[in-house]
Parts: sequence; structure tokens; C-alpha cells
Amino acid sequence: MITRPGGVDNWADPHHARFGVPKYQLLDTTCTLVDDPNNPGKRILDGREPLLIDGHAVVPGPSVKLLGLHLNKALRWKPQFAAAIGKGFVWLAQFARLARPSWGISANPM
Repeated sequence: MITRPGGVDNWADPHHARFGVPKYQLLDTTCTLVDDPNNPGKRILDGREPLLIDGHAVVPGPSVKLLGLHLNKALRWKPQFAAAIGKGFVWLAQFARLARPSWGISANPM
């Protein structure tokens, strides 16, 4: 799809666009569990080999961010929840900093 005739690379040249292959993300979605060799009695998600594109190896990651949505290998919402909580803590810290006792507005309006 990328390097085939009439693919994305052929479109990119006349449009002066360049795709950053090192920035590509690969998500191998699977629910297949295999025995964990490091922890007897435990099971882990089955992994795959990296994808080679123009000599660059794109390694499957545990989660990716696509259009602002965090997805993991099993298509669960755990990374999305963690990112939302992290953003909430940043906002909370900013409000606490704004309403500190020695300077700023009172905490009552918040």
C-alpha cells in the first residue's frame, strides 16, 4: 500500500509530502493468550514480529494513540482511563496552584 505502484509514496512526491516511517505505530490486536515463559502459571497476550517498511522495523507496542484515543493490544480502555486521569491531575494541580493560601483567588468559587 505504501511502496506499491500508485501507492502513497507516489502520491507524496508531487505533493511535496514526506511520511516519517520511524514515527509509525503498530498495534497487534489479539486476545490470544499463551503461557508466559518467565512466570509459570501465568498467561500473556501473544506477540508478533516487527513489520519492515523501507528498511525500518516498526515494532508492535503495548498501546498506541490514534486520533486522541488510546488503545491497547486487547482493545481495552485502560490506557484511555490512565491518560484521562493524568490530564485531570494536571488540571487539579493548576487549580491548587492558582488558589494557594498565600496568593491567588479563594478556593470557594471552585
